Amino acid sequence: MSDFFRLADKFKDKLGISHGYAQQQQGGHPGSVPYGQGSGTGHPYQGSSTPYNPHGHPPSNYGMQPPWDYSSHAPSFPAAPSPCLPQPHSNAYGTPQSWPSGPPPIPPRTAPPTVPARPEEFAPRDSESAPMSNQSQAGVIYAPGTYPTPELFGFPFGKHAILNPPEYGFTARSIQQKLDELGPNSTLYLPRGSRWEVESMISMYPFQELATEGYPTAEQDMAWLEAKEECHGHLINAFSKSGIRIRNILVEGNREKFGHDPDGKCMIILGDANTCNQVSVRDRPSDPAVLRPFEGSTNIRITNNFIGPAGYGADVEDGKWADGISFSASDGLVAGNQILDATDGAIGTIQTSIMIPQPKRH
Repeated sequence: MSDFFRLADKFKDKLGISHGYAQQQQGGHPGSVPYGQGSGTGHPYQGSSTPYNPHGHPPSNYGMQPPWDYSSHAPSFPAAPSPCLPQPHSNAYGTPQSWPSGPPPIPPRTAPPTVPARPEEFAPRDSESAPMSNQSQAGVIYAPGTYPTPELFGFPFGKHAILNPPEYGFTARSIQQKLDELGPNSTLYLPRGSRWEVESMISMYPFQELATEGYPTAEQDMAWLEAKEECHGHLINAFSKSGIRIRNILVEGNREKFGHDPDGKCMIILGDANTCNQVSVRDRPSDPAVLRPFEGSTNIRITNNFIGPAGYGADVEDGKWADGISFSASDGLVAGNQILDATDGAIGTIQTSIMIPQPKRH
């Protein structure tokens, strides 16, 4: 303990601290006799004012130093946490203390963040701008074959065959014999650029397709069906058959040669009650009421065809006219067709609904 007191005396000497509190720590209250120096026989006590020297030699450079006064100097290190809270009017060391009279000041409220300006509204679409290649606009007339609707995929139904060579020559009989052999859910391809004589009506089966091999779009590459004089009525009959596809072929009715059909039948007949999903794409039919989807059918699509002349001939002055397309089905699409020299309406609509015509008439 003497080493500690000597070290404390050094600090007290440097800091110039009074002796009051040191005397209280060493001998009790001021004026009292230190422990061991009172009456009675006991071990003599050496006060803290004289440094301890076990060898009995006087210290080299020690003088009288004032004791440390704890009452006037607070400790420089935090006190150990107390198991109980201090009283309101005393600190951890027993020194009287009072809490602040009022609550702490409230910090000023910061201004709210600025709200960014709302972006400007989109500019209205220019009504006179040209239609984009992958969009359609109501009321716009498109060039033949350019209506921006997705075309059917270039693959056949489940069964398919190429009619080459034909068993009965390039006639409707050969086509009919192969269609009968394939039956429903099939595709019959005609060779590219081939020319066929239609002496009698060609009848199709449900979900059957008649098309040119490879689905060419150039007229010189399409297969050609040409009516003979003995062929009366329809050239292609798909009446009351669902899922019919007639694609990329040419159909010639030869009205200029043989005159008006007395029964007034159309070249290609589609529709009827409870039929749906019939398609005519990129055909080139001509003559009386060329395409006729009848009432009761739904989802018939006639797109990107070249049609005409329709009803053209010497007997047109007698009122024997013809439409390019006579559409009586519902929920269908007629778009991107070129109709040439229709003596009646280019597209005639009869008891139909939700049909989108986009013709180009010459």
